[in-house]
Amino acid sequence: MKIRLKNSIEKKILRAFAITLVIVIVTCLALTYCNAYVSELQRCRTYGRSAAYMTREILDEVGLSELENPANDRLYRETRARLRSICIAFNLTYLYVYTVDNKEVRHYVQVVAFDEEKEKIVEEERGLGSTSDEPLDLQELAALRGDENATEDVQNTRFGRESSWITPYLDEKGEVVALIGADIGMDVRNASIVRQFVTVLIPTVMMLSLAFAILYIITKRKVIKPLLAISACMEMFDPERENEPILLQSEDEIQRIADSFNKMSVDIRTYIQHIETITAEQENDRAQLEIARRIQYGIVPAVFYRFEGGVDAGGLMRSAKEVGGDFYDFFMLRDGRCCALVGDVSGKGVAGALFMAVTRFLIRERLMQYEDPAAVLNSVNDELCEHNPEGMFVTAFALILDPETGNVQYANAGHTPPALMRLGDAADCSLDSGIA
Repeated sequence: MKIRLKNSIEKKILRAFAITLVIVIVTCLALTYCNAYVSELQRCRTYGRSAAYMTREILDEVGLSELENPANDRLYRETRARLRSICIAFNLTYLYVYTVDNKEVRHYVQVVAFDEEKEKIVEEERGLGSTSDEPLDLQELAALRGDENATEDVQNTRFGRESSWITPYLDEKGEVVALIGADIGMDVRNASIVRQFVTVLIPTVMMLSLAFAILYIITKRKVIKPLLAISACMEMFDPERENEPILLQSEDEIQRIADSFNKMSVDIRTYIQHIETITAEQENDRAQLEIARRIQYGIVPAVFYRFEGGVDAGGLMRSAKEVGGDFYDFFMLRDGRCCALVGDVSGKGVAGALFMAVTRFLIRERLMQYEDPAAVLNSVNDELCEHNPEGMFVTAFALILDPETGNVQYANAGHTPPALMRLGDAADCSLDSGIA
């Protein structure tokens, strides 16, 4: 069973992996570029400094003053060839030597270029004796003060952007007599940065992508597939039949979830079976109580009864539960008098109904034998107290009416006081004696 959800965990994990991979790659790009830039800057500084040191050794060998002499054309060209070989060896765009006078005017001694075309141009425009009155930059001013820690200075020329390193050339007295400059084109630097960047980036991206792919495969195998299996079993769970348990061998939190579901499945089936058993028992109990209710209602008179002498009697009982402890009765004694009985047993249910049946039977039988209701109730009370392990009690009211004389004899055993009602008059609750 294959479940595809719009917001599934698999999609969320895949999205998280993709976002994390992009962030890591972008971070690697930035760090790689910074490292490549710093590395290239250090390389260019080293090349510029090394070229300056080698140029300084050549100047010491041939002498700066000899190079400045126009008559030494052969020495000038030999030196120029040596400087250009240094320029080409260190991949410099330009390598040059010049002096600065008191008016801060540059006087070029030697200028060579890496490129043939640029070499012809500088040979014509920056030959021996050519000058430049452009303002000196901070790097040149520091070099004129004898600072040998050459720093980068990026300049815009007609040939493009150039990175320059200026180194002072000192005479035997330690005075600055000339400046040695080394230029590297920014396009050359950028190309080298890109090469380093790509060289480091491609393996890094491949390794990161492979690592994330492996991590995703492991996550899908160890997390997604077990969760989908558990979800499928939950979808097919049927409490009415035996379900196949989820079998995993991960021995981790997923396994605990599967074990919990397996246990829950067994518990649910057991609980349902228990509920069905209890429901069947309750139905049986209700049926038994219904039978008891009908029996109880059959004990008390269910219709109006007319006694001799024009006396009518009737009653209605409705228990709060299926059976209860309330009861009433009316019947005729042997001498023609009418007898009525009302009672209420403590408690409800079957116990109250049983106690009610026993009480009614005892009172009825004794009223058929004796004429004094009070004596009957006292006698029944004694017998009930003797055989009453649960300590139940009953209140009762017994009444005997003589239809011929209209006399009423009654006794009240803790029951609600009786009321006498005459047609057209209010109820009279003043019956406080045994005869009315």
